[in-house]
Amino acid sequence: VLAGPPDDACGLYAEELLAPIKPQFPGRLFVCTEFFALPGHLRRGAHLCFAPSCSEPFGYVDVEFGLLGVPSVGCAIGGLGKMPGVYFRQQNADSSRMLLDAFLCSVDYALDMPDADYWEMAHAATKATFPFDTWRENLLEAYSQAIAHFKPGKTEELTLWHTSPA
Repeated sequence: VLAGPPDDACGLYAEELLAPIKPQFPGRLFVCTEFFALPGHLRRGAHLCFAPSCSEPFGYVDVEFGLLGVPSVGCAIGGLGKMPGVYFRQQNADSSRMLLDAFLCSVDYALDMPDADYWEMAHAATKATFPFDTWRENLLEAYSQAIAHFKPGKTEELTLWHTSPA
């Protein structure tokens, strides 16, 4: 399953590789690179959730799949990496080659994992907890603080290109 618009180089690369081979796997490979509501049967029928994004702000994708017993494979950055899965650490964000190699290494590891290890991880994912209420409260508090401290007006003073009057 490749669902949703890719938002970085790894996601675009995944789309580039998966879209052309979709006809070879009818009924087994789902590729849609637009925003849409992913049907529950697609999530439940997945074996692994590949999350190649290196800029996932919340990581709700791995939680959503993990609670259904589908481990994630991706970069442990931002919100990802809270659920059982195979993750890599971003070492050099400036090197797309390094990011791609790390992602492909984690994919290879996940695909070569012994069945017993996979099922143990999948089972652990269904038992994992995610504090939705705490997460929501923290997010609402951050929004409230941002709004409370927002000062409209003189935005030109906040730009990088602003030069002080002489």
